[in-house]
Amino acid sequence: MREVREGDDRFHCEPGLRKKHEFKGMKEVQRLKLRMQEMYDGEPWLDVSLLPVLRQVPACLAAKKLRPDRNSIWEIVNHLAAWKEAVLRRLTVGKETSPEHNFFLPVENKSDASWEASLKALEQAHKKWMMFLEGMEDKDLDKIYYGNRSWHYHIEGLIQHDAYHLGQIVLLTKLIPADNQI
Repeated sequence: MREVREGDDRFHCEPGLRKKHEFKGMKEVQRLKLRMQEMYDGEPWLDVSLLPVLRQVPACLAAKKLRPDRNSIWEIVNHLAAWKEAVLRRLTVGKETSPEHNFFLPVENKSDASWEASLKALEQAHKKWMMFLEGMEDKDLDKIYYGNRSWHYHIEGLIQHDAYHLGQIVLLTKLIPADNQI
């Protein structure tokens, strides 16, 4: 955890608590965009973000599984990129159902170039979200996607989804040996 120092205006400290400042005056869309960017390549509250972790993972490690019935880091990355694209399509195009495989598909080509392509797909999906959020206004967050969930709900969910899978990726980098024992 980052240490809070006197005069550090990024944090507001209360007895026994450490929390980010409240971003007074910041519009909600700006806050969501900031949160999404922090989770991808910034300094979120949890002190780790996707891109710096993934930059340290070579293709050979990304492809490994702890067990055959579990997902690899690579499959999780592809899943993240596909869900970012799917939720964006939901909000911009309309109804889209989730596929039965939930965007967890086996990685066939395990080359370094293919790993880089997966990382690039995640980056491109992230950039699309940044552009989409840039063009939004707070009133757009109240729009309802097919059914009864607001755009805000979906965007917050996507940020939580990134955090959830980031935790899995970090654990896998620690649990999967770098040698070929798996």
